[in-house]
Amino acid sequence: MEKKYLIIKAKGGMGNRMLCTATGLLYAEITGRKVFVDWRDDAYSADGSNAFPLFFSCRHCLDELPERDDLEIFPEIWSKNISKSMSQMIHMNDPNRHRSVFIHRKYSIDPSLFDGTDSILVYWSYTERINRMRGLFKDHFPNYTKLDKRLILRNIIKSKMVLQSSLTKQIAEIKSSLWSSQVIGVHVRFTDRKVNLDLYDKPIKNMLKRMPQASIFLATDNHEIVTHFKKKYQRVISTEKWFPGDDEVLHQNNSCPDKVQNGMEALIDMYLLAECNALIFPGHSTFSWIASILSNASADNLVDVTKYNIIIQLKRLVREYI
Repeated sequence: MEKKYLIIKAKGGMGNRMLCTATGLLYAEITGRKVFVDWRDDAYSADGSNAFPLFFSCRHCLDELPERDDLEIFPEIWSKNISKSMSQMIHMNDPNRHRSVFIHRKYSIDPSLFDGTDSILVYWSYTERINRMRGLFKDHFPNYTKLDKRLILRNIIKSKMVLQSSLTKQIAEIKSSLWSSQVIGVHVRFTDRKVNLDLYDKPIKNMLKRMPQASIFLATDNHEIVTHFKKKYQRVISTEKWFPGDDEVLHQNNSCPDKVQNGMEALIDMYLLAECNALIFPGHSTFSWIASILSNASADNLVDVTKYNIIIQLKRLVREYI
């Protein structure tokens, strides 16, 4: 009987969860482990049930959490707590460290280390850890040794995290009714006010010069941004979704009437962005970064509006190093 398992926990928004899950799925394949993706929290679920299988089909994943009293759990802090969510564990043990860039070290195994023991391992991170795992590729995935992490993540997400058919059907219906022959995707994450809207003006104008008949598909977390774009540009497309009040987050918001639908709307926007002929996005957002990874647009049609923001780039490098 199989005695090696990996449980992938989750915390944060859809982008954070997807990058963490993709890394964990690759680690499980390298180490020969059965894997359970555990999104059992209230981020995208009304009752705390596992939201992952509502959004993705994963033939490599277990349907239920393994109950194995004969196996040790690592890190040990998860012993007798394996059913708790990541948020519950941090709230219980480290309530002031939810935003710590080091906190994953306490609650997750190190994906750079090969562990072949009979045990239950727990993996979690706010983002991807592909470069951390590169030392394992030589012996287990030699074809990955020279690949850019974007290509590795693209392969994992497309092959192991397949959107549920209900979502792909909705995406196809939206494209059938609203899409034009050329579409410029624009993602504006504005609830946290981290992106200056002026940064979008020049890239959009330049892209419209190259594709003058293109529509603009706008994905955003703020209803005022939709109004702003429709006043400023012609042929703006956006999906219907629930929006929060001013200065409130769109996801993991207790005011949201349907958290599962909230997650579905996020994925529909993400994958529609990936379907666009060009994409203008804030690279610090894991949401739109994944869309750019999944996109078939040419490199010169992928424009990161925060590319020259020194503070954002330094933060990215620090998190990558840590």
